[in-house]
Amino acid sequence: MEQQISIGLISEGVTDHAIIENILTGFFNNNDLDIRALQPTRDYATGAQTSHANWTKVFDWCKSERMAEALNFIDYIVIQIDTDVSEDKGFDVPKNIDGKTRDAGAMVLATQQKLQWVMGTMFDKYKDKIIFAIAVESIECWVLPLLYSTKPHQQATVNCLQRVNQILIKDGYTIDTKAKNYNNIYDKISKDYQKQKLLKQFYPLNPSLKIFVENLKSTFINNTF
Repeated sequence: MEQQISIGLISEGVTDHAIIENILTGFFNNNDLDIRALQPTRDYATGAQTSHANWTKVFDWCKSERMAEALNFIDYIVIQIDTDVSEDKGFDVPKNIDGKTRDAGAMVLATQQKLQWVMGTMFDKYKDKIIFAIAVESIECWVLPLLYSTKPHQQATVNCLQRVNQILIKDGYTIDTKAKNYNNIYDKISKDYQKQKLLKQFYPLNPSLKIFVENLKSTFINNTF
């Protein structure tokens, strides 16, 4: 990468940060990116989350003055959110329209439009600096291409945490969201995305991961990915 850029992360949790950071590392083929955790904040020494986090906090950030302030001193901001609870009050993105289940592309688009609406005029002003990372239905789905060799699993958009744990249990552990260090597992299982060759090979296999990487490609058109 010719010039160092700064990228802020807004997400539902530090586990999401881990996966996105590994993807960004592979995309730019750079292990020394300037990535800044905006939401949630974290202790960079331990990686521990130091502020509350869930989808409502993502929405709060997107409509806050903090967002505008961050966009003034950070080159780009990646906004990550899962669609598993998109029908919750306040999120209000239905998974079914006219009796038909929305596919991953439609869910990503509808969720992006919701976040754009939440940001209002701020999005219009800074849209060239904002990159959406919408995971259908959860970001665990994005690591399935690394863990499985069959397309039904690699392309899955539901029950992804269970699918991940079905692989991890073979090594004697699973993701336990009540454990203190479970964020380290997310870094471990997505680490291979740091290798650009593997990211190129696997990102097209999961539908919403593909959309995120394609968003990166259209934003950073001069990158050699």
